[in-house]
Amino acid sequence: RESDWSSACALPIFPRFPVTIPGTNITSPKDLGTLLTLVGQGHLLSLRSRDFLLTIMQRTLNRSLIPSGVGEGAIVANKTGNIATLLGDVAFVDLPNGRRYVISVLIKRPPDNQEATNLIVQTSKLAFQHFTKNRPLLTKSAIVQPQPIPTSFP
Repeated sequence: RESDWSSACALPIFPRFPVTIPGTNITSPKDLGTLLTLVGQGHLLSLRSRDFLLTIMQRTLNRSLIPSGVGEGAIVANKTGNIATLLGDVAFVDLPNGRRYVISVLIKRPPDNQEATNLIVQTSKLAFQHFTKNRPLLTKSAIVQPQPIPTSFP
């Protein structure tokens, strides 16, 4: 029981909802993708720490999102996130041809709606297909700007 544990540890019982300051705890797929790109290029961590992080990310237990969309021979190092109204995954994908890309997908959804999983897998499949056709990497001018997220759902 929670109260027994709290008493034994001399800790107060904390509320069962996240405590945040308005305007904080906010990110975007672009922010997460930029963060991974900087890590991958060795700008934020030492190479040893980066390699350790990649090893940890390759052991992520939830392989049902981005890893499900990549083909045979690819190595995926990902980090998932799941709260009632948001599902996300961000990953390094190493292709058999030696190329690497970063993919980041966050889906705002009605509480616990499972369609977000399918959307992340489909997005991952499209990215994998693009990068395995030996096409040049997207340039900044070719990146499509994200559309606003709807605030209500049908």
